[in-house]
Amino acid sequence: MADGVHLKVDSKKDKKTRTYRITCGNNPIPMYTVEINKKSKPHGKVIKNSVPFNGHPPPPPPMQIQPPPYGFPPPPHFNQSYNQPHPQPYSQTYNQPYNQPYNHPYHPPPQPQNQSYFQSFNNYQPPPGQIVGTVTFHELSSKIDVSINGFNTSMKRPDPLASGRKFQTRNMGKLQWKEDGLFSSKQKLVDEKRNVIAKYDKDNEEIIILLPPSQIDQHLDMIAVTGIGIIEAERKSDSDGDAVESIFDVIGG
Repeated sequence: MADGVHLKVDSKKDKKTRTYRITCGNNPIPMYTVEINKKSKPHGKVIKNSVPFNGHPPPPPPMQIQPPPYGFPPPPHFNQSYNQPHPQPYSQTYNQPYNQPYNHPYHPPPQPQNQSYFQSFNNYQPPPGQIVGTVTFHELSSKIDVSINGFNTSMKRPDPLASGRKFQTRNMGKLQWKEDGLFSSKQKLVDEKRNVIAKYDKDNEEIIILLPPSQIDQHLDMIAVTGIGIIEAERKSDSDGDAVESIFDVIGG
């Protein structure tokens, strides 16, 4: 996509836990679910719920078909692999006498193939979610510890006054989430050559991935885990700032 892949980030809060849901496009099934609980360790677990982002939905359940009527060769679809969609079985009744030859070839009815990404999930039960990452925050510093598919790293500010957090990755070198401009509410993920890999739009509550489509699957977990870490840290910072401002308002009368 010319303008990147847009992942919607929704959140809700109950008494002890804040839950984030990351969805893609019009598909209501969350790709990731994240539960943040500051009283547990790690504070957040990132659960991957659906298929990788490659435009291909999971295969539908295999269809059971019956062999063609006696005396007719099987259609070419009959010997397809187990997980491929098959045409519906031929169900037309026969009115010809037993000894009368049937001169029409066997043609199974066509099976529609243009199902949407969402429709393909209608009869499909995805496997249980898999934990692909964790997030741990520090009370006395801005450091965020993350684990991404077993790779542990820390997101740190390069200096106390810096707005961004740098971290080492398994196969993309050192990256940094930082403000997308002075006094901007948006964040961007950049590499050491300042190439923009992803952005977080706070106003629209979405992560925009700017990688080529062929690279998205490989780095999607990393972007989701570190992105949620930044989103939650910024939310907490805004909340703490509002609390301090309220205290000064009370003191100032």
